[in-house]
Amino acid sequence: NNEKRIVESNSDINLKNTIADFLTWPSTDKKLINDIYDTLSLLDTGGRTAQKAENRLKKISEAQIQDALLSIVEEQREDVALRRQAYLWLEKRPLEELQMIPRLILRLKYEKDWPSNVTIARTLAQRGCLGGLDAIMNILATEDGTHIPNYQEARWEARKLIESLSQNPSTFEKNWEDAKKLQDYWRIKRVDPRIKLNKKALDNLNFDLKRLASQFSSKSLRSVDDARFIFLRLPKECFEILIESCLDKNYYIREHALQTLSWIGPSIVNEKLLSTLNILEEKELNLVSVTQCRGATFQPSQSLIIAKHLKSKDYELRTAAADGLLKCGIELIKDKNILDNTAPLSPEAKYSIMLLQKELNEEKSDFSKEINGLDPNEMQRRIRWQQQRLELRATKEDSYND
Repeated sequence: NNEKRIVESNSDINLKNTIADFLTWPSTDKKLINDIYDTLSLLDTGGRTAQKAENRLKKISEAQIQDALLSIVEEQREDVALRRQAYLWLEKRPLEELQMIPRLILRLKYEKDWPSNVTIARTLAQRGCLGGLDAIMNILATEDGTHIPNYQEARWEARKLIESLSQNPSTFEKNWEDAKKLQDYWRIKRVDPRIKLNKKALDNLNFDLKRLASQFSSKSLRSVDDARFIFLRLPKECFEILIESCLDKNYYIREHALQTLSWIGPSIVNEKLLSTLNILEEKELNLVSVTQCRGATFQPSQSLIIAKHLKSKDYELRTAAADGLLKCGIELIKDKNILDNTAPLSPEAKYSIMLLQKELNEEKSDFSKEINGLDPNEMQRRIRWQQQRLELRATKEDSYND
């Protein structure tokens, strides 16, 4: 693969010169953390003591308070009770203050206490981020919790949470159906239909989002995975930095940003993204990931660009092109003979092309056995892509309220 790894021209966003500033979360003074903890502990005592604590908190910035509480849940690995208390305090912070969201999302990956995970998901949901809903649905779907500490408590809190998310709270079964509908809507659009996010509050997240994107340049796989984990669960309004990072001078930041956008799926589509992909295409940069990202949009118009790569000399790029066409469809491509590509294809690419041909000719035969080396999981994945495209075309991503 001879893809260029450095862009000589200026990028729209350049994290390269400031990478040292972004690679770690800010470190709050231990004394301040203890002071904030003690002060918050006094709020429920009532009387003059609580009033003094309230006045003391007003002298501390909201960012410092949230950072202190997040530091507690990140560092106190053995003290479950302390972490639970810190999560509850985070939940009570002002709803318009969103600084906590990226680091709180990451707790879904590392927090082992189930009741705490419900608090995390609830806190995020109150702020227009449904990135924790999968965890709630998993808790409710787990019927045997014999070996899980505080299993019943977590399930009870999870049931209350999906009831609060329902438009018309009713029986558990009805609330479950409503939660599933909301979960599907979030996966497609990455928007909470109940809450409109405050633009000024979102702007306060920019620094943390840049720091996240900068971690894509790290040699540590954990740092990259953590950044990706967070981006995959953020609201759509937070994708701007991710799209800008696709034009970074650093090859790995571009690559991981493109891959993450591809994994997010159709909700990534906007004019800025398509323009960014066109710039990279013109410069012949990260073409495999660019093509995968085009495919992830599920937009028919993108098939016209993707189709050119079916005859690429790059084996990986041909696979990305075949998969991209399966996602975007070929209704806008006049010459359907392009599917009769004689260049060697991977088993996965062959299957994508065969699904398209089958769809085109309305064939019903099962031809998967004809493809040597095709993993059944990869086969099912491509069937899901095709089905997703057909569903998106049929519904045009109708609103959650329909």
